[in-house]
Amino acid sequence: METKFDSLSDFRLRATLLGIVLSISAIIIGLVVCLIYYQKTAIFLWELSALVLLGSSYFLLKRYPHTLKYILIINYFFLVWVVFIVKTIGYNDYVAMWYPPIAMSAIILAGYTIGGTITLVSITLALVAYHSSASLHSLITIALSILSAAFFGAIVNKKLTEFAEENKKISLYFQNLSITDPLTKLYNRRYFFEKLHETFSLAKRKRRPIALLYLDLDHFKSINDTYGHKKGDEILISFANILKKNLRSYDTVARIGGEEFAVLIYDEPYDKVLKIAQKIKNTVQTIPIANKKFLTTSIGITYKIPSEIDTVDSLFIESDKALYRAKELGRNRVEVYENDH
Repeated sequence: METKFDSLSDFRLRATLLGIVLSISAIIIGLVVCLIYYQKTAIFLWELSALVLLGSSYFLLKRYPHTLKYILIINYFFLVWVVFIVKTIGYNDYVAMWYPPIAMSAIILAGYTIGGTITLVSITLALVAYHSSASLHSLITIALSILSAAFFGAIVNKKLTEFAEENKKISLYFQNLSITDPLTKLYNRRYFFEKLHETFSLAKRKRRPIALLYLDLDHFKSINDTYGHKKGDEILISFANILKKNLRSYDTVARIGGEEFAVLIYDEPYDKVLKIAQKIKNTVQTIPIANKKFLTTSIGITYKIPSEIDTVDSLFIESDKALYRAKELGRNRVEVYENDH
């Protein structure tokens, strides 16, 4: 199953995988050094265990990325104990200084709350204080290092969260921009036909009805010529608002051309589709033009359960023919091409 991440989650996952790869590389080098110079079996076994754990974590995260937090917690505690054991048997007297970056990386990557951060830092401090034979000055230095690292990690995590939210807003803005008509804020022609193909295939497969409404503003060219394009734009916006108010959120409505609009309605009874179209037609007559003149619209409808011989093009042609008939019969009316009900 494919798992989608926001920018912050994706960053954490990628950063963790990179950190695991770097850690594996460092451990492999350490194993070689251990075998050549120190030849201490205990250290070798612990480093080998760390290598196995990190390698397993890498492959688990690649396959199950949603387990990121749990794998980080397991690695965190394992690495802390590796540091303690290596220090205890005298491999490196300064190995306790590894605690701060371990704490910081866990906090940054896991993205814990303040309570979780304090818990992690407290556990780390307790391990250092309990197992270290260092002086009080050294313990205070280590404690301050861990707290500073935790504070820095919290700041980084906050900034990354803000970046992810801002990036998400920008991505959403450009996505909407690519599928939206800038004037009316309805869907544009490209998106409508993508949705039409998708819904048409679904209706054919499920044997459910589909309705396509093709709408045209009557005498709109003369309105532009007489009252100007600014007035024309205001009328287009008012018309779009009426469509939004009279259609459901799951209906697809778009501006197809200058004064041409289309509505896609899936799996609704014929009578209900006709009622929606009539309501739109009647409400449009409340849009004033000038001198007690009001806007009107002609609507062509095709309604059917698609058969094997039907296509998206034939559906659109049928609604266009119904619209043309509405124009011929005097405009300001609703005409249906086909009634499969």
